[in-house]
Amino acid sequence: MISIRNEKGQVSIEFMFYILAVIFAISTYILFFSLNASNQSYIEETSINNEIYALKSIIEYVYSQGDGFFINYTLPEKINNENYTITIIDNDLYLQIGNETYIESLLINEIVGNFSGDGTYLLQNREGVVYVEKVG
Repeated sequence: MISIRNEKGQVSIEFMFYILAVIFAISTYILFFSLNASNQSYIEETSINNEIYALKSIIEYVYSQGDGFFINYTLPEKINNENYTITIIDNDLYLQIGNETYIESLLINEIVGNFSGDGTYLLQNREGVVYVEKVG
């Protein structure tokens, strides 16, 4: 009888070991995919922030170069394969993509014009005012 109890005890320990192995495997699987999803979200967020910051920098650069300076800047057709809109209200630059809105504050508020979709824009400093005109 003693040997039967030892076998039952061993089977119970092996069963618990298999259950723990399955739980560990499932946990690892879930952790891997959740980290991958959050990494993808971080990459998308970074590219959106880079785009709005680049546009903010260009506008401020045009202003800082003084009267008569101009530059052409091309907005991409899509950001992260999504449509977007960019607007300037007062001295804030808004980028709306999906149901998210990103805001960058401009150091200047002398801006005339706005962005109306992708394409090439002429940004020109005329007597201390930055004009935004779509050219292509």
